[in-house]
Amino acid sequence: MPDVTGPTGSPGRPSILVTGATGNLGREVVDRLRGHGALVRCLVRDEGGPRPGVERVVGDLADPAAVRAALGGIDAVFLIWPLLDSAPARGLVAELIATAPRVVYLSSTAVDDGRSPE
Repeated sequence: MPDVTGPTGSPGRPSILVTGATGNLGREVVDRLRGHGALVRCLVRDEGGPRPGVERVVGDLADPAAVRAALGGIDAVFLIWPLLDSAPARGLVAELIATAPRVVYLSSTAVDDGRSPE
């Protein structure tokens, strides 16, 4: 189980767990949250390089113990779901909701690659 220590939020400065934080969208989310003064914790699959002001927890969305450990002291979760099928996320989302008062869920299931731009 990952060792999680670090920031916990307060009413004036929330702590937010971001999944998918190393991807294109996740990086932007982390940067924006940091710009607004939030304490950011990222659930990442590997250590990677350090990022100033961002706490990293190594784990995977498919590992419930890692997700639970990452949730300690978190006020909100920004869940970027990496799969096209959102059905496997239902159990995870239920657990996140039970722990964090706010969950933002972003999925790519609505993307239609076959549709031409208007």
